[in-house]
Parts: sequence; C-alpha cells; structure tokens
Amino acid sequence: MKGLVLYGMHCQLWIWDELKALSGDLDLTFLEYPHEVTTVCHSVHELSEWVAKSAFSNGQAYDVIIGHSMGGNIALELSGLKALGIKKTILIETSIRPSAPFYHNLLTEQHQIALGERVKRMLEEERVFTTQSLKESFRNAFDYSNTLMAIDHQVIAIYGDRNQPDYPDLIRDLNLSESEMKQLELIFIEDACHMPMLENPKRLSKLLRHYIKAD
Repeated sequence: MKGLVLYGMHCQLWIWDELKALSGDLDLTFLEYPHEVTTVCHSVHELSEWVAKSAFSNGQAYDVIIGHSMGGNIALELSGLKALGIKKTILIETSIRPSAPFYHNLLTEQHQIALGERVKRMLEEERVFTTQSLKESFRNAFDYSNTLMAIDHQVIAIYGDRNQPDYPDLIRDLNLSESEMKQLELIFIEDACHMPMLENPKRLSKLLRHYIKAD
C-alpha cells in the first residue's frame, strides 16, 4: 500500500529521518509544506486543500494517509473525500478536540535532554512562517468529530503514553465521545509524548508497518 505522511504544525521533514531509515520497505511519501504556502494559509482546511491539490495531482493516489498532530487533522479532512480513494488513516498524536493537560507534554523528561534544544529550535524557526489565524485555530476550541465520524474506513490513532501506561485517565483525557472511541482504534506507544517519531521510532515503525500491511 502506498502512503502519504504529513507532519504537524511548525515541524520540518527531518523529524521523520530515523523513521524513514527504519521503514525503507514501505512505500511512503513524506510531504513538506512550503513556506510560501504556510504564510498564506489561515486555517487547517485551507492547508488541506493545498495538500489535496499538491499530493493527489496528475492521477497520484495513496491508499494510506498518516498524519502527525495537525497533519492528522489534515488527514481526517482528506480521508472524508471519497474521490481521493484513501483506504486507511493513521493518526499520530492528533486531537479530535482539545485534550486534557496530560497530553500537552512535547517530550518525555529523558528525551527533553537529548532532543529538546533541536526541537525547540525547529519550532521557533517555523513559527514565523505560520499565519496567526492558523496558530489560533489550535489554541481555540476545535472539533473534528463530524469529520471523523464521516470516514467509512479504518482509522488508527496512536498516542504516547507519557511513560504512564497505568494512568487511570489515559483514555478519558483524550476527551473522546463514546461514538468516537468506537470509530478509532486506539494504540498507546511507550516511552513517548508528542513526538514518537523522534522518541521511539522503532516502535512507531513497527506499528506503521503492521497497519499498512494489514488487509
């Protein structure tokens, strides 16, 4: 199955480098949002429209769409467009609506030491190329419930367990309704917060391989 991979707000392509190396047997395309696009997009929907036109042009098609954080919200929007022919959606640390503070950590304490400065520098570099209205769309209330519920294929949602697999509100803090939980296949990845492609790429690669290759 051919897959399209989308990163989150303020990210850069290098976050996928180790995952690429571990997933060489998978047919994945890692898309970059050019600054000339992000500096004029005022909503996730506008960015989704650009991805649809850019990635699915000239007969290009993808069976699986994988999105991290905001990239997952874009993936949800595109997955609802039946004309694109997407058969499976994989979300990585994507919120359907604002989650509880438990899910607001960017990196685990251990990974903050090793990765924190580089991740912080990336976020600062990219922030200036993002419109204020797009930033605010994720600071204010947002709700992708209707978008999620309109999808008629398998949707897998992967979240870091913040090294607290026994936390009693691990699922509750995602703020999902009962119907949304039935629509999603929830997976929790150990030793990771919001950046599992950097924190635990081996485990994430295994999960992606399993779901991409599963019928």
